[in-house]
Amino acid sequence: GWMNWGNSPGDMPFSQQMGFPCTLSLETFPEGIRMCKYPVREIGYLYEKTVEKQGISVKPGENPLADLEGELLDIDVEIEAGSSSEFGFDIRGHKISYAVGDEDLSFNGTHALLPMVDGKITLRILVDRTSIEIFGNGGRISISSCVLLNPENRYLGFFSSSGTAKLAKVKISCLKSAWK
Repeated sequence: GWMNWGNSPGDMPFSQQMGFPCTLSLETFPEGIRMCKYPVREIGYLYEKTVEKQGISVKPGENPLADLEGELLDIDVEIEAGSSSEFGFDIRGHKISYAVGDEDLSFNGTHALLPMVDGKITLRILVDRTSIEIFGNGGRISISSCVLLNPENRYLGFFSSSGTAKLAKVKISCLKSAWK
């Protein structure tokens, strides 16, 4: 769980950080056995407030999460592609997108092949003060990235750039700091 900034931004006195703690497991897929990485369940001890929604169809220009915001977040979502060719999240000014035709999940210059399962994907997105970590389809893929998040920007959005995507299930938990 070690993330390297490369060149630390601004006046930060560090150039690296730990990611969220995760478990590793071996899972069997059609192409064989693969290692999966998924956040530990103890993150639930940090939940302050949780909002759950389901069955929300999203067309271009709509944001069903407009009434939500937060700084530290745990987002657990199941998305049905429907007729959308691309959908994703805008989290505090940072875009996570999924290109349906290519089965490509992208964030901050990193791309991962994430095959759909029965026309849908699941994502777990953890947002910390200087990182966003994404786990797809139960940990089949993971993308961890150090990012600068504006403390005043707490915007949360879900989008479909064409056609209609469906948030089959979404659970968004605001987290308290692990440091007392």
